[in-house]
Amino acid sequence: EASDTDADRMQLYPNPGGDHLVVEVEKKWRGAPLQLRISDIHGRMIQTATHSYAEVIRIPLNNLLSGTYQLEVIQGSKRSIGRFVIK
Repeated sequence: EASDTDADRMQLYPNPGGDHLVVEVEKKWRGAPLQLRISDIHGRMIQTATHSYAEVIRIPLNNLLSGTYQLEVIQGSKRSIGRFVIK
């Protein structure tokens, strides 16, 4: 499940997942690096990373417990938010 604020969509899978999350972002995001932020359902920041643009980004999640999380992808004024579940 992903929502966006600038009509720039992303897909998250597998969802629910386990040890990794694959993020697909549109080509509109090409250019500057992407800031990735993972937070728990209470809004606590769990993990942050800066990643050079790629249409497919694989994020390791081995350190996260089972539960629901939110991924925020930010690049300048563009922002996209999606939720994912770890079994």
